[in-house]
Amino acid sequence: MEKREKEKKLSKRDFIIVILMIFFLSGFSFWHFKNWKKSISEFKPPKFEIPKPEIFPKKEGYKEWISPDGKLKMKYKGDWIEMKKEFFGILASEEKGETLFFAQKFIFEKGAQGFLVVRKINSKDGMNLKEFIENMKRETESKGGKMEILHSVIKEDTATLEIKYEKMGKPSLHSKEKIFLGKEAVYLVTFFTFEKNWDAFQQETEEIINNIQFLE
Repeated sequence: MEKREKEKKLSKRDFIIVILMIFFLSGFSFWHFKNWKKSISEFKPPKFEIPKPEIFPKKEGYKEWISPDGKLKMKYKGDWIEMKKEFFGILASEEKGETLFFAQKFIFEKGAQGFLVVRKINSKDGMNLKEFIENMKRETESKGGKMEILHSVIKEDTATLEIKYEKMGKPSLHSKEKIFLGKEAVYLVTFFTFEKNWDAFQQETEEIINNIQFLE
């Protein structure tokens, strides 16, 4: 009986998470490489109650994630909620790559929600990081958006970017992204949230992004 109640509780939590993801990602249509295609031009928010904090109990300590091929290692706080492949797979196009990791975090006292995504993207032979970033800009602009790089550190095989995404009539997004240029693919680690919520996540995001290990 206790096991059945626990499974029911987890199922309810997963359902709430999916609803929140759909609501947030509906404004994310102009992002990288056509991965997010939902529009909120005529979007009407679904009627649901914001989940109580106890549904997502705060967890202490840290978690570690390693990519399936063992090339990428990431450490993050225990209160991030990892999503199952069957949940985030329906929200992302896998045409040009594969989503390896998707997690989100709620800061209820500040009304803030952030997302952490890792993608493995197919790269063209000979493509360097500057060309990859320019391609990101073109894709954003092709959808009527604007990608403003606020800060960047670009090296031979890694790049760290802080970016503001804008589109007329849509909420602005703020992201911190790290790009790793591998021999056969590009690995893109992205944290993003609404611009108004950036301050709530900035310090933690810096810690996650700047300490990722890449073993090629």
